[in-house]
Amino acid sequence: VRAAVKRAEIARGASIRAGVTGIPATVIDELDAIASDTVVTTFLSFVFVAILLFVACRNLRTTALVLSPLVIGIALSVGFIMVAVGHFNLITSTFMSTALGLGIDYAIHMYMNYVDEARVRPEGAIEKAVGRVGPGILTTLLATVASFLCLLMVELRAFQELGYIAAVGMVLIVVATLFLFPKMLVFAHVSRKAMVAPRWTAWLERLIIRTPRGV
Repeated sequence: VRAAVKRAEIARGASIRAGVTGIPATVIDELDAIASDTVVTTFLSFVFVAILLFVACRNLRTTALVLSPLVIGIALSVGFIMVAVGHFNLITSTFMSTALGLGIDYAIHMYMNYVDEARVRPEGAIEKAVGRVGPGILTTLLATVASFLCLLMVELRAFQELGYIAAVGMVLIVVATLFLFPKMLVFAHVSRKAMVAPRWTAWLERLIIRTPRGV
């Protein structure tokens, strides 16, 4: 319809100006805006998360390794959204940035515990890291999923979709972290040089040690 309107305007010149309105046109405009804005916000969120990781790890390979389970989990989440819902709306489009911010925590905890174990004894470091971090990750996941599922009680359908989309998405990210990330660590052969705790948090550690009562 808009193509026909455009052709009519070109044929008539400046003597005619026409537009398209109504619910179908509004829905199409909304979907177009959501698609473009989702790409931009997701890209910016990913870039900022990657930059912070690189600053902390000071190693490009390690940064990519820690980001891998998050990217896999989000890719699976998008596939679920397309199958279960078929589209994003103004509310569910915020899921991507939210998942990037929440989901990266799991891989960071897993990796840092692996580094601590590997610096003491490389053999069995991955198994020990999973054993130490796994229960905490699962507990955090249950709390996060429960919070998102509370949105199912809201009458607005868009918030209901956000609730179960976000809940399933976080589960998929944790699955990628617990089952795929340890395998990645095995095949990545992280070097001793990369196994360095971030120095930019040293001042915080000193503050906590020196002033425990104040903290």
